[in-house]
Amino acid sequence: MLHGARDIVEARVEVIRAAIVDLPYRLAGDIEGHVTSSGGLAFYRPGDTALSMLGRADVALYDAKENGRNRIERDRVGVATSVRNGKAARVSSRAAGFDGLLDAAEIALRDNLESALRENQFTLHFQPLANIAHDEVTSSEALIRWHSPVRGRVLPIEFILFAERIGLMPALGDWILIAACREAATWLGRLIVSVNLSSEQLRLPDLLARVDAALAETCLPARRLELETTETAMIEDAAAARMTLEALRARGIKIALDDFDTGCSSLSFLRTLPFDRVKIDRSFIQDLDIKPEASVIMRAIVEMSRNLGAAVTAEDVETDEQIALLRACGCFELQGYRISRPCAAADLQGWIAAFDASHRPQVALRAMAETHAA
Repeated sequence: MLHGARDIVEARVEVIRAAIVDLPYRLAGDIEGHVTSSGGLAFYRPGDTALSMLGRADVALYDAKENGRNRIERDRVGVATSVRNGKAARVSSRAAGFDGLLDAAEIALRDNLESALRENQFTLHFQPLANIAHDEVTSSEALIRWHSPVRGRVLPIEFILFAERIGLMPALGDWILIAACREAATWLGRLIVSVNLSSEQLRLPDLLARVDAALAETCLPARRLELETTETAMIEDAAAARMTLEALRARGIKIALDDFDTGCSSLSFLRTLPFDRVKIDRSFIQDLDIKPEASVIMRAIVEMSRNLGAAVTAEDVETDEQIALLRACGCFELQGYRISRPCAAADLQGWIAAFDASHRPQVALRAMAETHAA
């Protein structure tokens, strides 16, 4: 499709979005409300399928939400896609001669990212996950940080999606996985480290070998590694994703479904794919204290997930009221600023020790109660 035609499509979609926003709706008591509307556009490229286009449009939609909502974002993937033996083969924009799709700022960012990988400029922070029913820390999620000598502190949102667009995510993902496993191998006890898998990584034909190599190099037991993925990462080829996730679970690695919401695709993935944990999206958690029906749905999600053998974790928990509502819904595994902000690797063990010390009396009382009940 010519660029002019794409601009026309985008303009017409924007008219539709604006019309939706302009239409008020009525609540009980003649209260007038307004909605916001976000959208993602993906245009056909040779080799595309309906699912691959839907997946790219979904990524663009997430961009729109991350960039402030109430807007339309166009899929701006600078990656060449070809179809070989029915599988999407991706190459970096530089190798494919796609520099012309990147502007000067993006080319500079790409070069800085490649230098950062060569010069080991990245670090990891870790955000603990706590079980408030047992007052214990059960796992910690690895989160990449970049302090560039050229750019200063660069937020993950500013370079992670871009790394996927230019085909750099497999190399960056390897660095995160190995660094996270190496750090976790030094932790005492059975604490699990959780690492995010991007859509690019999930499609790698040698992903299993990469994970095996990371575990072997760091001597981390597979049972102490959890890999998180999203429905967006799996939507292009759910059957292939299932095979990969089952092979990872067969090694003893735990699998988590991240950013779960109540859409039909999320429910379908939960029912058909092998997950050990379901992480509820932050937008749903924020609804708990403003929408009464959210608690009813939350209880149903908790019960359904447990019946399927999956634990449930609430992400981005920020208030005591949210904790109380989640406890009432039967959700006891929490992550978010109210539990702990992400902290440097050097500070994690100290934070866990302080958490254990502050909750030790509650643990002792609960143990006594359980003994008497027995």
